[in-house]
Amino acid sequence: MSKSSVKLEIVTPRGVMLETEADEVVVISDQGEVGILPMHAMYITLVRPGRLFYKKGSEITACAVDVGFASVKENALTVATRRYSAADDIDLECMQDDLAEINEEISKIFQAPSNAQFRELDTRRQWLAGCLKAARSA
Repeated sequence: MSKSSVKLEIVTPRGVMLETEADEVVVISDQGEVGILPMHAMYITLVRPGRLFYKKGSEITACAVDVGFASVKENALTVATRRYSAADDIDLECMQDDLAEINEEISKIFQAPSNAQFRELDTRRQWLAGCLKAARSA
């Protein structure tokens, strides 16, 4: 690996889902979007569900990740997440239907709030929205 690229590894409970090198990686953290460039300082953050993208030359590739952690060390970014989906593997129509269903469930909760139930639905909503953004970027 050269010092002009970042090693990106995305890991789920099913194993290593993606291993590549990139000029830049953008992930959504609990503080907002974070750009990781070559030779980035050591860093660890929570990852929010959504679109992650990485750039190699002029090519930008998007994918979706669920909640997890990201760690940068020695020019390598490791994202440990519950779920991962490559943009090309996402069924837009199915995701849009699922998102509409989640939004309907969330609107019902506001009539009888349950924080735990809302958090779970909101996390699922963010995952689906990330999948849609990734698929539309492909």
